[in-house]
Order: sequence, then structure tokens, then C-alpha cells
Amino acid sequence: MNTANKQSPSISDIFFEYAAAFMVVIARDGSIIKCNPSFTNWLHKSVIDTHFPKSVVRGLIREQDKNANHFHTFYDDKLNRLTCWKVAKNDGDELFITGADITVRAQRERNLREEANSDALTKIMNRRGFLTVLRAALNNKANYSLIAFDLDGFKSVNDTMGHSAGDEILTEVAKRVKECTRNGDWVARMGGDEFAILLHDNHSNDILVERLLSKLNEPYVCKGEMVDYISASIGKLDFNTSELGTIEASTLLNISDELMYQSKKQGKNRWSQRTLI
Repeated sequence: MNTANKQSPSISDIFFEYAAAFMVVIARDGSIIKCNPSFTNWLHKSVIDTHFPKSVVRGLIREQDKNANHFHTFYDDKLNRLTCWKVAKNDGDELFITGADITVRAQRERNLREEANSDALTKIMNRRGFLTVLRAALNNKANYSLIAFDLDGFKSVNDTMGHSAGDEILTEVAKRVKECTRNGDWVARMGGDEFAILLHDNHSNDILVERLLSKLNEPYVCKGEMVDYISASIGKLDFNTSELGTIEASTLLNISDELMYQSKKQGKNRWSQRTLI
């Protein structure tokens, strides 16, 4: 057998064939000239029938002109897939691009962020997540109400019925708070039986706080038993971010906590209010 004329594949050919990343050569109209197996395996349809949208092609060229190390992300809303692409070479009428499907990675990162900012028991935000939201709100020019409350009588539940019963109460509290708040309001468990809420438009929030106070005072069913001695002490701090000047989110939380303790000293199952000017 004569193999004298048989050419060995080049290193670049080997990389192209076996690379885990997508490697594609496309024309300026988005049609595919050449691609590697990783791309065709991901595509799940004929390469012949596939075109890169012109908007994506323009984006790739534009991003390469700005920064050769920048990846262009593209979301396919029909298949719910997220890909990132980079121009490896811009050769006249052809673009040599590399890419990868980052859907799973992006979802994993999103889940990790949500887990880091949410309370494992109640599934609402935790202190860390709430502080992030409150700091962001301070950069907006708007009216807000910051509410802090804890549960009156909660210690008796843990002492007499156990911590699992207390967890049932906390989960129900989170549910009731969400029923009282609106889309765009933020609810968090700050630790133990302490909760916080950030409300938009403090001019209409008194009614919401009254409803919240009444809702939290309704009896709870815990381990098949009726618990009718739980209530809440609430502190409500109203402020307009454009009038605050420089102030820390932790300072606002401390003030709302002071108002909450004021309600507790005045007899519990009530709320105290202050407008910050």
C-alpha cells in the first residue's frame, strides 16, 4: 500500500476536530462555511439550515473591534440556551469564531447566588440579600418604608413545643408576610424570629402595616395544636433617599430596630413609626 502521498493532519486540524469548544467559520451573512463536531452535536439540526442571526454577527464584529478578549453572549429564547462566542480571526468575508454552551454553568451560578442570599428555612431573603437590596435602594431617588419586626411569644413555642414547631411558625410567618406585601417589595428573615421588609412609596404603607399586624396576630396551627398567643412588634421607618445624604444601610436597620423595641416596650402587638428627614 502506497502512503507516500497521504498527508498527516496538522495540529490545527486535530484541535479543530477534537476540541470541546465550538469552532465555526461563518460568512458575513451568518451562513456556516465550516464547523467542528462539537458544534454539530450541540446544534441538533442540519448545519445547512442554520444561519447565525445578523444581529449576532454584527455583535461579534463590534465586540472584537472593541476588545479582542471579549465574549459575546447570545440567548436562544426558543430553546432556553445561553452561549458565548468570540471572534478568533476576522479574515475579510469570513469570521473564525469559537463558542461554548454556558446554560448549565450560568444556571448553577444563579442558583449559588440565590442560595447565598436566601434563608434556607423560609425561602425568602436572608440578611445578606436584604442588605444588598437596601444598599441598592439608597442609590435611587424614591420613597421607601423600612419595616423591622419580631414575634411576641415565639420563645414559648420553642420552649414548650420544640424547635421544629418554631420552624413551622417561621415558615407560616414568611408566607403571611408575602401575602401582605406587593410585587416589588422585599421581604427577608434577618435571623431567629426577626424579619425585615422594604416597601416602595411610603405614603400608602400604613394600611399595609395594619394588615400585616392583624395577619401575624391570627392563630397558628402547629403540630396539630392551635397557637393563639403569637403577635408582632413592628418598627416602621419612612424615608426619601434623595433627602438622606450619606447614610449606611446598617444605620437604617438600626433605627427600624429601635422603633421595633419601642413597640415592644409599649405593650407589643403594635407598631411605631418615624420619618427620617
